[in-house]
Amino acid sequence: MQVWRNAKMDLVFYDRRTPIVRRTCEVRLSPGIVTVLCRFIDRLVALNGLRDGQGHYRLASADRSIDATLHRFKEGRIMEGSWRRKGERGFWRITLGDRPVVLTVIRRDTARGREALLRPKRRRPVPGIAA
Repeated sequence: MQVWRNAKMDLVFYDRRTPIVRRTCEVRLSPGIVTVLCRFIDRLVALNGLRDGQGHYRLASADRSIDATLHRFKEGRIMEGSWRRKGERGFWRITLGDRPVVLTVIRRDTARGREALLRPKRRRPVPGIAA
């Protein structure tokens, strides 16, 4: 899993309200799955989605009050798409940082329905042996 903790999100509204720009969010990408954790307009929300074609994702909040799409070219730093919440609509752009944090899933906690994540351990150099 790749995680961008300091991605920047821009929200644009079709009703010509002032856009929300450069809001910090977190993006998590696993093969076929995307999660965006952000302050979406007026509340904190997690938008979860599945891949729907190469680089295309369909997302929704847990309570289904927000649904969205995102697209990302392979290895791209920009994700763009549209969103809809109640009677509001617009588009959004997320700029990922330069380097994601790479997390490794170590086990699935089925009792709680979540994954336990661990950062990979750094290997310490062995004296006298070239890396």
